[in-house]
Amino acid sequence: MVNRIKWLFDANVGQPFFFGTIFGYYAKNLMTMTISDLKTLTAGERFVLVDFYAHWCGPCKAMHSVLDSVQQQLSNLVEIVRVDIDRPENLVLADHFRINAVPTLVLFREGRQLWRRSGVMSVEELVSELRHQERLEFY
Repeated sequence: MVNRIKWLFDANVGQPFFFGTIFGYYAKNLMTMTISDLKTLTAGERFVLVDFYAHWCGPCKAMHSVLDSVQQQLSNLVEIVRVDIDRPENLVLADHFRINAVPTLVLFREGRQLWRRSGVMSVEELVSELRHQERLEFY
């Protein structure tokens, strides 16, 4: 099974910390994401949903399965990127986007921030919101 979610977190607790597609295994490559990297990633036609989270956060852990389900349902529409705001190399990124609570989801397309929400959402709520954003962008 191919996991198309980009992971940027938790190398210290055995979770993937990788910028690239993961094919059913945890990546060993450690990379950081800069503001420039994120701007480049979000500059395209495809929607990019960034999940700012912390590894100690219970609601953030609940969102992981939600995001996995959303990615499976909408793999042709959205790419999901996860960023651990507690990692020192991600602090500048979290500050730049004024992340004050976790989990915070931020949706981008063509370099523009389209939508943002903090807190837990169900799969149905998130899919509905992404479909709504898709309709807004194409009309």
